[in-house]
Amino acid sequence: MNHSFLSSVFVSIILVTLLSACTSKERSFVISPQLKQASEQLTINKSASFAISDLRTSDHIVQIFQEDKAAELVSSKTSLLQVMKSALTNSFSLQGLSIDAQSINTIDVVIKQAKINVQQSMLEYKANNVIEIMVTVNNGEKTLTQSFKTKGNNSGPLFADLAVLERDFNQQLSKLLEQIVSHSEIQQFLK
Repeated sequence: MNHSFLSSVFVSIILVTLLSACTSKERSFVISPQLKQASEQLTINKSASFAISDLRTSDHIVQIFQEDKAAELVSSKTSLLQVMKSALTNSFSLQGLSIDAQSINTIDVVIKQAKINVQQSMLEYKANNVIEIMVTVNNGEKTLTQSFKTKGNNSGPLFADLAVLERDFNQQLSKLLEQIVSHSEIQQFLK
């Protein structure tokens, strides 16, 4: 056998192995907001019941669009709803608010949007993300509704790096959750 034939077979085997490894790799998104806690308690001696719901039609976070291909959807291994519930419950508690299902005060959090759309071409990507949360507080007499929304984008050469998308999403989610917990109108509205 000649040397060039063996070289081309060897290169073909390597390419097929690399391509199959790339396509079989399951990708998932890690949701892990890191909230900064206020130095002082803001809602001392107040309590509220707490509920959270998700209005999104699908639980994936990332949608990667490429020309002539079906969109690739990337979900999180942990539920965004559960991550947010845990983060908000802990943060409200650290702010001095006790979570009590029997309280006259109610805090209802609704996830309206949480997604990253990536437009992927051969040489670059552009990512746009949006997180939108609605908070409704009822103190037994009145109702306060506040919307919290953040948008972001980034772009770069070649292919979108899931780690960069995760970092940006988690930073934005952290800031949004911090805004909810420390929102002065919400704190003053609670009895």
